[in-house]
Amino acid sequence: MTVAEDGSNWSMAQRQLFCLGHALLRRSNILVLDEPTVSIDNASSALDPKDKYASFDVEKILELTKRIPTVMDCIMVLGISDGKIVDYDDPKLIKKEASLFAKHVHEY
Repeated sequence: MTVAEDGSNWSMAQRQLFCLGHALLRRSNILVLDEPTVSIDNASSALDPKDKYASFDVEKILELTKRIPTVMDCIMVLGISDGKIVDYDDPKLIKKEASLFAKHVHEY
């Protein structure tokens, strides 16, 4: 398939998978993923996080997401509101009623 210069003839899921493949080949120490499972099917998204990123030989994975199930798999949660850090804790932060994270989970 011919690929347009900016990839505009690919779906978002195809672009996302290509970027993940590029990250695998690049062997970076830190992997930053912005909404990595947003265009991936539910079965793949539901994989254990250890299995999901097993092929990545990285020290740290920073995953930017708004999807509550994805957040619950993380080691730490950082909540930002109006450009300021309002929460920084493990996902047990959900038990702190005043936390931004707890409010988002309850809305979910």
